[in-house]
Amino acid sequence: MSFECIVLRSEKRLGAYVYVRDKAALSKLPAPLASALGQLTETLRFALSPTRKLAQADATVVIANIEKLGYHVQFPPSDIHTVD
Repeated sequence: MSFECIVLRSEKRLGAYVYVRDKAALSKLPAPLASALGQLTETLRFALSPTRKLAQADATVVIANIEKLGYHVQFPPSDIHTVD
């Protein structure tokens, strides 16, 4: 299974991205989340499949979220480091 995926960048939260099949799915974002992300700008379109390598996400998780919720949100990795 493969489909075109649209990736949108949050203009308000650095490093946050939303993955959707089509921009109409953005209406499914909960209001507090949409507010926290602010304006979203399209940055990329590509064919997403379970075997696709993504830089900071597991493609199967992204696909599952898009199928279930209509979107997948990727936040930047934590900058917090722990010392043992």
